[in-house]
Amino acid sequence: MRHILIPCFLLLSCRDSAKIDLTEEEIEVSDLDSDGDGYLVSDDCNDNNAAINPSAVEICDGVDNNCSGEIDEGVSTPFYADSDGDGFGDPNTIQEACEPPSGYLTAGNDCDDNSDAVFPGAPEDCNQIDDDCDGEIDEDLISGLFFDADGDGHGDPNLPSDDCNGGEGYVLFGDDCNDNDPAIVPFTAELCDGIDNDCDDEIDEGVTTTYYLDSDNDLFGNPNTPLHACEQPVGYIEDNRDCDDADPMIHPDALEYCNGSDDNCDGQIDNSPTEATIWFNDIDGDGYGSDFITAMECEMPPGYVANNTDCDDTRISVYPGATEECNQMDDDCNGQIDDNASDAFYWFADYDHDGFGDPNVSLYQCDQPFDFISDSSDCDDDNDEVNPAADEVCNAIDDDCDGNIDINATDANTYFLDDDEDGFGDANMMAISCSAPTGYVEDDTDCDDNDDTVYPDAKEYCDGIDQNCNGNNFYELDLDNNNLLACEESLWMRNSSTNSTSPNGACSQAASYLSGYNVTIHDEYHGNHTVTSSLLENFGLYVHHGNNMNGALGAYTNAEATAIADWVYNGGRMLLIGFHSTQDACEASNSIPYQFGVSCDSTYHSWSGTTSSFISHPITNGLSLVGGLGGENWVVQSPAQVLASVNGYEFIVVVEHGAGKVVLIADEWPYYNPRGGHSISFGDNRQMVQNIWEWLLD
Repeated sequence: MRHILIPCFLLLSCRDSAKIDLTEEEIEVSDLDSDGDGYLVSDDCNDNNAAINPSAVEICDGVDNNCSGEIDEGVSTPFYADSDGDGFGDPNTIQEACEPPSGYLTAGNDCDDNSDAVFPGAPEDCNQIDDDCDGEIDEDLISGLFFDADGDGHGDPNLPSDDCNGGEGYVLFGDDCNDNDPAIVPFTAELCDGIDNDCDDEIDEGVTTTYYLDSDNDLFGNPNTPLHACEQPVGYIEDNRDCDDADPMIHPDALEYCNGSDDNCDGQIDNSPTEATIWFNDIDGDGYGSDFITAMECEMPPGYVANNTDCDDTRISVYPGATEECNQMDDDCNGQIDDNASDAFYWFADYDHDGFGDPNVSLYQCDQPFDFISDSSDCDDDNDEVNPAADEVCNAIDDDCDGNIDINATDANTYFLDDDEDGFGDANMMAISCSAPTGYVEDDTDCDDNDDTVYPDAKEYCDGIDQNCNGNNFYELDLDNNNLLACEESLWMRNSSTNSTSPNGACSQAASYLSGYNVTIHDEYHGNHTVTSSLLENFGLYVHHGNNMNGALGAYTNAEATAIADWVYNGGRMLLIGFHSTQDACEASNSIPYQFGVSCDSTYHSWSGTTSSFISHPITNGLSLVGGLGGENWVVQSPAQVLASVNGYEFIVVVEHGAGKVVLIADEWPYYNPRGGHSISFGDNRQMVQNIWEWLLD
């Protein structure tokens, strides 16, 4: 005969440590569920893995997750060949798989997979080619160029340019509703003059005053007769509170009378009139009122009575003629307490004076005897430390009289199951005990107790898993549902439509290094996109690439800068690349949010050269000599840190803002992308670029 020992702490309750003997005949073991997924080994195709069972959802991992006999059925992904390497696949070349094969990707909307200059979203040029794959050729190249006759910056929408370049007198916006008057222009202030000053198809909106007809001349207007005007018409006023504009005796300042009318326009008839009867509120509804609340009304209001003889109008059981009870109250309002009471009370002995009585020793009478109380919940009236209000402690005594010994003791600890043995427990699996049960710890901060690589302060990876238990933010989420996490996507925003520093194709070594980290690159022009929070939350890395002022848009708006600063604070990574301007001291730095601590030195300084002096930082590791052709002129303060300067001018600047990181490079030389060639041709600039990617993406 085999015996099984069950520890006490696994039972619902036990008064002392005990051993329970059960025979094999008393415990039938016919099948097992080793992985605890609710399926016995006879039904489970893998009883060593709780994630594999007949109810599991099939996922694309090369495993039969739902025990159907098939692997990855219905969950594989179509991938499309990207022959020209422009980031968009050929819709006619498809391969189904769990992971993208080499040279394949998920986007299958390239209309010409033999040209890396033709893809969805590519800039449309005057070349008789559908560059952006939208089914149209050279479309929209003249949109935004309209003739501006009155010189107010807004052109006539009926006079667009007839070529791709526009010309003198043409402007970007074609929204002027009167191109012969410079005072009439979108976004100007609307005047009360009968003219659509701001071109929004409305006249005098928001600038008129609302007046109301005062037919009875009582200085209060009819709310149903509004009139919007620039000046007050005769017979109209601004007040609209008259409830009867045909009777000058009815208005908000009139006296209320008992006449069946709402004389003072308060929405009530005959309330608090000048002539009325005093009524007494019967708060407790026992038929007797008091002087506490009164009302002057023409008729008795609901809840009021004509008498004020209640001595306690908060208790329905207290009123003249009520039955007197043993309650230390004057129930019948005769001026005496508990006289001729109809009942009495049970009192229980409290010899240990702990405020709790012995249910086995009692007296029945109206007045409380000495050493007796009304409570009867004491389980030991000889010990004042044992009672229902006492704290349970680990002492083998029922201290709090709840029938249990040492359950939820105040000096016991709460322990949490550490199933994956990583030293951090599951907050949902707890045990309160005087000593730690096997497999339990005091910590309760593990967010996945089935994985010993997931715990607070664990190293975080770009995989959508919350390794450090602090909750994934947008950086490790796929908010745009494109099957890529934000940390797997970057947005390369050029500041000019004409610069040659875009990460186009394989021409930019810097972009190639970034792609080597499995980060996609979205190449965009700022002129076509407004930077918003909803745009940024889909990308983990944002690259701002400035250029000279020829065709550049200049600085971001305050709203865009705020969106960038908030995005970085919440975990975004940003690289700002300056330009060796010969005209403007800080063309790119005008776009830097002030929270980063980098501002523009408005005086232009020409500089170029190299440096071998660096502040120790992951970005400067392994560098011996870097250089630039000249660039931005900055003023740097906390939280920004200068890692390297060239001829006294800041060249490499880093910022840690909230949970995010920012790198600022004053000159574009390490990222320059000449047509048909490569960038990074000087000293350690290549290593510097790789260090920047690694630090930003870590």
